[in-house]
Amino acid sequence: MKRKSILLLLFLGCYAWAHEPSRGALHGSFGPYLFRSHNFNSQAADNATWTGFTLAAEGDVDNHGGLEIGITYFQHPYARRYNGLLNVEKVKRIYVTMGYRHWFSRDFSSALAFYSAYSMGDPQVMSTDFPMNARPDSSAEDIAEYGFDFSLQWEFYRHERFSTVLDGRYSYSVTSKAQEDGNHYGLLLSVKYLIQDKEKGVMPP
Repeated sequence: MKRKSILLLLFLGCYAWAHEPSRGALHGSFGPYLFRSHNFNSQAADNATWTGFTLAAEGDVDNHGGLEIGITYFQHPYARRYNGLLNVEKVKRIYVTMGYRHWFSRDFSSALAFYSAYSMGDPQVMSTDFPMNARPDSSAEDIAEYGFDFSLQWEFYRHERFSTVLDGRYSYSVTSKAQEDGNHYGLLLSVKYLIQDKEKGVMPP
């Protein structure tokens, strides 16, 4: 009986700070971001592992969800076809997302965000079927690009103020060139921290 009681207390402790949206609550999260372009068809990138890092803040505005702002750093690849030939380039980018996250339960949520992405440095050619001086323009050469992020998130482990989050994402660019793959899908594994929740009496340490 004593062992069962201890196990029950431990189990409840893991869920003591479940994400139950409340006005004024603030969370911060950080973790690695794994992603792929969904229509590459390029030997230069078929076996590549694309990784980045995401830092995000979420502030609840009511009991259903709130605003989420994120910053992601990674090298974004672009594949563009032109007259049957393929040109693949990549560039380092900072993605800034801003949107709304809705919680269906204390474990699952979804979000829609608008993003703007900014290049850092010069683009690099990964592979090309064109002469180097006759390659078509790609979005890797643009200073900025814009689009939308779709997210489905699962908060699967909690302990006190900390929780672990698995977040599946799809990024859709609205500024891609003609016949260019500027979209990608990704998986974010992050650690989330409850910074404050006034309704629950949780304040910054």
